[in-house]
Amino acid sequence: MGRLTPAVFAAQSGFHHMIARHVALHDPARALREIKAKRRILARHARDSWPCHDLRDLASPYTDHPDFPARA
Repeated sequence: MGRLTPAVFAAQSGFHHMIARHVALHDPARALREIKAKRRILARHARDSWPCHDLRDLASPYTDHPDFPARA
């Protein structure tokens, strides 16, 4: 499977080139693979004391989100 580029996506989808660029940069298939991988990590840590250092590291990019727990 080739890499999804903005030009290829725009040509195949008919989307505006800026939307095509965004989709190509944030390829939905890649995003779903990332989600599946993170869910596997969470499952492996299900019995750990919460939250362990690995899970804190995974969550760290989201610390500025309003729903992020204050104590995490």
